[in-house]
Amino acid sequence: MAASGDSRWPSDRDVERAWLHEPLYQRLDSAGIQMLLEAVQDELLTSKQEKVRVLQRLTVEHVLPRDGANLGLLPHRLSDS
Repeated sequence: MAASGDSRWPSDRDVERAWLHEPLYQRLDSAGIQMLLEAVQDELLTSKQEKVRVLQRLTVEHVLPRDGANLGLLPHRLSDS
């Protein structure tokens, strides 16, 4: 978005251009990425969903079991170890 050290607030157009054309994962730290993704998620919530916040640090096992190969989630060649 703005050059490093630039303290002006970005316009909607600046944000849109950066979102579409810049590598945000290289420009933002993990807290910035988390804030951005949470804001997007919050905007996508409807009245038929509940807002859930995870207050502890999760590990990959919460998303994918350690033995994902047995569930057919990993290609056979990766599961042969």
